[in-house]
Amino acid sequence: MLHHEILSFSSVNQSLLVDLIVNKKTVGGDWIESLDKDKVGEFLRKHLHWRVSALGHKEIDITNIPSLKVSVAVATATLPIADDKFVQYGDFEVLDKVTSGRLSGFNSLKDNL
Repeated sequence: MLHHEILSFSSVNQSLLVDLIVNKKTVGGDWIESLDKDKVGEFLRKHLHWRVSALGHKEIDITNIPSLKVSVAVATATLPIADDKFVQYGDFEVLDKVTSGRLSGFNSLKDNL
């Protein structure tokens, strides 16, 4: 008798938006009013879009990936003084309003990570 096991896994890809937000404070004529998390969240809700692509830059329809969940989180960061040290992050807070209600958008009330 053969034993079959179903394996499940999740993958997390983190993209840091800090450089974009700090250095490019305008998109399509809209300004981020401040770096306050609520203002950044409002800005990203309007301007952040996502897609999935395979090798060769072929776009994949995200409706074919029902497990895909996109979320945005904020945290304070302490930059290292020495080159051989890492950035230290504070507690992360998910900004549901950025992605909730959008295709593949994470909603902390309905989704588990």
